[in-house]
Amino acid sequence: MSILSRAPSESDGLSAQSPCDFQLAEALIANDPGLQAIAAEVQSERLPGDKGIHRAVLLVTQYFITKYGHPDEHEQPTFVAVARQLMLTAAALTDLAEQSQPVPPPRAVYRDPASGVFFVRGKPKRRLGKAQAKVLAVLYEAGEDGLSKDKVEIKSGHSDWRGILKRLRDSDPDWASVIHFPGKAHGRYRIG
Repeated sequence: MSILSRAPSESDGLSAQSPCDFQLAEALIANDPGLQAIAAEVQSERLPGDKGIHRAVLLVTQYFITKYGHPDEHEQPTFVAVARQLMLTAAALTDLAEQSQPVPPPRAVYRDPASGVFFVRGKPKRRLGKAQAKVLAVLYEAGEDGLSKDKVEIKSGHSDWRGILKRLRDSDPDWASVIHFPGKAHGRYRIG
């Protein structure tokens, strides 16, 4: 059972979380190979519910401290928020482990619906300008099929949308790896 398909209970301490929080936890797992490896490890251990969550919290905490460093004193309020997200991520990992299903492959680009923040290959990207955000949102919603140049212009409302994408690609290697221009006439533009 997916964490999205079950109602959180008081016993798991997650009842006050919104469905968006659970989607973000699953997106973190889907976009981060390190978290996918933890999911596979927790799955292989076949621990019962609470023990599985405890083990996943421990592994995820160690992973984030290794990846981002230990928080210092002035970061503690932020760390409390991160700790809540760690608990949700651990619960999602445990659900995946209990399902005995393979961990989903990572998506190259994910957009958090609540904040509008884009994650590229698991990394949160800086806030975008309005024009950049609009063009990227249009392409994100189009999915893997992408859009023709006319459709991108109509949906985004920006005649310079190709310049917007090119400047973003040129300024950031992460974006360069996921913004795709067609190599031939009548091709489709996409991100992913």
